[in-house]
Formats: sequence, structure tokens, C-alpha cells
Amino acid sequence: MSGKKKLEKRSPILRLGITDRIALFNILPRKGALLTLQVADEIRKRAVISAEEQKRIKYRESFTPDGKLIVEWDVKKESPLDLQLTPFEADLLKKTVNYLDNQEEIVEEWRALCEKIKKL
Repeated sequence: MSGKKKLEKRSPILRLGITDRIALFNILPRKGALLTLQVADEIRKRAVISAEEQKRIKYRESFTPDGKLIVEWDVKKESPLDLQLTPFEADLLKKTVNYLDNQEEIVEEWRALCEKIKKL
């Protein structure tokens, strides 16, 4: 047996608050290759704010008179979600953020999430 150790690549974990999860839904691709859309959909399913969680944090949505969505919740009752990603999912998120960055399309509400993703 050789003295070399096999290095195992750990699955990255992305810690997401509610703001991050809302931003994640906005940055994930909505068009592209079938595999890309399937992976994005799988990430969305795991990051969704469940009905039980919405109730616990008193999550509510409303609209301003000009049609802008307002989302509110009790941040004191919020618990972060540790989203374990496959290497492929992490790569998709990094590529998405790099694309948005290169296109100068990152908005302030997404910045914290995009910075987390870049560090994966």
C-alpha cells in the first residue's frame, strides 16, 4: 500500500438566511440547458421556505400601491438553513454569480449571497 492518502472532496455547505434564500430564487437560472434547469430546480426545492417555517417566522408578503413586492418576517425567529451542495450544484452557483458579475447585474439585495457563493 502506498503512503499517499486519497483526498476526499467534501460537499460544500451554503449557510442561508431568509434574505439569502429569497435572493437565491432570483439568481438561479430560468433558462439554459435541461441539466442546468434540473439542477437549479433541485436547489430551489431544498431552499424553499416551508409553510411551517413561514408560520414560525411570521412570514408575509404584500404589495405597494405601485406593485412592488414587500416581504416581511420576524428575524429573531429565523434559523439559518445549511444547504449541502453537490460539487455540480456549487459549480452551477459559482458560474451563475460569475456571469451576473461580468454582466454587472448583481443588485444590492443579492450581494451578501453572491459573496458567500464566490467563497465556496
